Amino acid sequence: MPKLAYEIETEIAGFESGNVIEVVAHYGDWHVNDVKVRAQGSGSGESAELTWNDLREHGSLLEAT
Repeated sequence: MPKLAYEIETEIAGFESGNVIEVVAHYGDWHVNDVKVRAQGSGSGESAELTWNDLREHGSLLEAT
C-alpha cells in the first residue's frame, strides 16, 4: 500500500495550516472514520482519525510512495 502524505491547507483535528501529515492506518467499512493520520516524521505524538472527505477538504495530496 502506498504511503500518502497531505499538506494541510486549513486547520483540522489539531493540525495547523502548512503541516504535513501522513496516513498511518486505513479502517474498514464498519469504522466511523476512514484513516488515522500523524504529523510526517513523527514516530509517536499526536494523531487523529478522519474521513477521506475531511482529509481531501482540508489538505492537498503531496505524495504517494
